[in-house]
Amino acid sequence: MSWAPSNDRDRDRGIDDQCGTILDAPVIFEQSVGLSHSVSLLLSGFNGIAYFLSSLIPIWLIDRIGRVSLAEAGYGSFASVY
Repeated sequence: MSWAPSNDRDRDRGIDDQCGTILDAPVIFEQSVGLSHSVSLLLSGFNGIAYFLSSLIPIWLIDRIGRVSLAEAGYGSFASVY
């Protein structure tokens, strides 16, 4: 059994593929990397914890600096490219 897209609709999902990869991490670790079931689940848990801890920094940054200031900085950096 492969975790690759099974048809054109699955292949054309774009950014949703990343979410599918996160949800299917134990299967990917087990089938592609060849790890045992328990180690695959453990690594998937660590992956989820890393995503959770990584989301705390932007939440703190948005609360500290403010949405408008961050949006203006984004607009400025976008305008500097063009």
